[in-house]
Amino acid sequence: MYTIKPLDEQHVRELSQLIARYANSVEDAKVVPAEFYLYHPATEHGQNVFCAYDDQGNLRAFAPLVPVPATDVADPEAPNHIWTVITVDPNVEDRQSVREELFQKICERAHEMSKALGSRKTRLASDLFDNLREEIEYFLSKGFDHYESVYIMARDCTRPIPDLPSHPEVAVRRSKVETLEEQQQYVAAHDLVFDTSPLTLEGFQCFLQSEEWSVGTIVGAYAPDGRLIGGVTAFWSDAENRRSGKRIGKTEDVFVVPEWRSRGVARQLLAEALRYLKENGIEEARLEVRTNNHSALKLYISSGYEIVREELLLGMFV
Repeated sequence: MYTIKPLDEQHVRELSQLIARYANSVEDAKVVPAEFYLYHPATEHGQNVFCAYDDQGNLRAFAPLVPVPATDVADPEAPNHIWTVITVDPNVEDRQSVREELFQKICERAHEMSKALGSRKTRLASDLFDNLREEIEYFLSKGFDHYESVYIMARDCTRPIPDLPSHPEVAVRRSKVETLEEQQQYVAAHDLVFDTSPLTLEGFQCFLQSEEWSVGTIVGAYAPDGRLIGGVTAFWSDAENRRSGKRIGKTEDVFVVPEWRSRGVARQLLAEALRYLKENGIEEARLEVRTNNHSALKLYISSGYEIVREELLLGMFV
């Protein structure tokens, strides 16, 4: 039996140690800093992060719940999502027991959260790399379906990055989005494109306080009237790179608003983001793309990215 309770500030260091043990035991483990779970508004500052403690009071596993409601402009059939993953200390022998207790808790909480997300259906979902067979089989056994997949793509930053001709009406430049107006403009443009996985201003501002953002930038594309019409976020984690011994960065959330597509803007944004990473000693850039997003796949492959692995999206409606 385990004691299940929300994350509090007293146990953040212990959670960080558990995450480090897990990351060291799993190839290309997908982890975020423990502080994210306590301070991010989507987790209600730890109240939606359930921690399992053994009889000696040791933290042995945890499972966060991160709600991502679809925007009002999304397809009426598009569901809300509540993202979760059950991370178990690799030193635990009976991983099934602690998973069962955490799964029961997150399902109860997900049902409660879904009522506050409006009339859309809500999917409890988990994204897992294809090498995590034990975790995948567990969620499938609990009634989750494999509803979609994502490719992880990588680009060698030591290779030449082309100088592309600029669009005469578009200015591409780097930005730290320091003002409230810039932040609001970015969130609005982002959510116009990513309407089923939107940002909130509060969540975006939390990211702007992170260790990754301290070294990152947004490469933005601006129309003649100064309006943001596209962007890509370039950043990396020094802590993660020290752990892995690699110099890996990310080029995330590549977007161009619909009326400015098919003009080479996305290719310009990616090239500038890659230059930024290369200037800062990053050797490899990674991004994620849904396997059925054929136009984005074509863009990334033509920009030098290669598929390196697959991530499964599993979910069930609650």
